[in-house]
Amino acid sequence: MKSAARSSLLRLIEAGQLARQALLAPLPALGLEPGDDAILLLLAESPAMTIEAISQATGLGAAALGQRLNRLAAKDLLAAADQGKAEPHLTLSRNGRRAADQLARYWQEMERELNKGLKPRERKRLRKTLGRFLHFLST
Repeated sequence: MKSAARSSLLRLIEAGQLARQALLAPLPALGLEPGDDAILLLLAESPAMTIEAISQATGLGAAALGQRLNRLAAKDLLAAADQGKAEPHLTLSRNGRRAADQLARYWQEMERELNKGLKPRERKRLRKTLGRFLHFLST
């Protein structure tokens, strides 16, 4: 029987923890807290979202999300999107867009470093394997 120290699951957990630590590195310089990056990157991909949609995408409850959104708005990272709809939508401000762009560039650099030395076929196999792990763990 394979020891827990050599198991794929343990290695996956370790990799996830180290990846998250690395991705937290640029947050303090941008005046952000852990989790703020998820909202900024989400809004960078979906330019105008309702608070409910942000809540569903992030898994944050109304109170926690409200506090976080108020803090990000106070830092001039969020703005109201005037779409003439009944439900208010949020979008990134100019400063929010800059912060999201910086985070995205950092993530891309991390991705390049992780894939350095891997051939395209190996990268594809790794993505598929990780996808299988995620599917298995989410069911």
